[in-house]
Amino acid sequence: MAGNLTLSREFDILWSSTAPDVMPMLFDNITARIPLIHWFAEQGRIEMRSGGFALEKLIYKERLTATGFTGLTNITATVPDPWTRIAYNWKNIAIPFKIPGTHLLKNSGQAKVFDLIEGLLEAAELSGTEAIGGSTLGVFSTADETDETRITGLQSVLSATQTTSGTVGQLNRSNAFWRQQVGTAITDFSAHGLSRWRNLWLNCQRGNETPGMVCTTLTQFSNFLDALTQSLSYNLPVVASAQRLDVGFPDVFFLGSKVIHDAGVPASTAYMINGQTAKLIVHEDANLVAEEFQSNLINGEYAVVSALIFSGNLAFTELTRNGVITGGDSD
Repeated sequence: MAGNLTLSREFDILWSSTAPDVMPMLFDNITARIPLIHWFAEQGRIEMRSGGFALEKLIYKERLTATGFTGLTNITATVPDPWTRIAYNWKNIAIPFKIPGTHLLKNSGQAKVFDLIEGLLEAAELSGTEAIGGSTLGVFSTADETDETRITGLQSVLSATQTTSGTVGQLNRSNAFWRQQVGTAITDFSAHGLSRWRNLWLNCQRGNETPGMVCTTLTQFSNFLDALTQSLSYNLPVVASAQRLDVGFPDVFFLGSKVIHDAGVPASTAYMINGQTAKLIVHEDANLVAEEFQSNLINGEYAVVSALIFSGNLAFTELTRNGVITGGDSD
């Protein structure tokens, strides 16, 4: 008796959304590990703005001179100049897509199990969120203020190599009050990683304000956990429902700062970020907003085109309370 026929089938965008035997549900298998963006949201550090510069602030740049005096001292007053202005510009990201008109004709009626437009908008939103949280166009990019096509990234703002040159918020880092902290590079995390993290953390501290978060690579995060288990003792709680020892913990902190690992962090790098001084600014009319669908017949195609548009930037109102350290992937 003859065997079954061998059938090779590829489920493309049209087939998977139109064939009647496909379940009408999409599952996210594509997005990377981008917790920094979610941390900004959790901390209420995503701010909507409408026009103008993405962020303009007055900041203090110097203290007034204090002097002691006696009853006979001649106290001389001077005109102070204690503050200046910072300004961040908008950066713009688009996620464009095109749908052939024939796809829309076939993806209709009883044969349609999932709407093409709905699915593409969801895919574009996932892609846009990852781009904003990523290292090419997003918050971990190398872009400076002059590149309008990429968010001014942490690799530029909290650079480990440029501490006295370049501008952030259009204010030059040649000013001593406007520089990020840079820790001594780690060459062996198990030997001195924790101590060098601690030194950087202390340099970022101002009064009772401390970094709210340490964001690093997965490798350095693992090195950090290894160092903790060698130096700290902790209890292993019993999970009542399972009657087992739970050796994991949902959140890990370093001197009160939450430690996370993000796929966008460049190799061997860790950032210490003060959540009171850092914001993700988003234009209220361009927060991954879909443009109207337009016919592409003008270009000779029976298709419709659209795009999700994002306009925003990463902004810091204080650099000296934030820091970077390199070398932590080594162990």
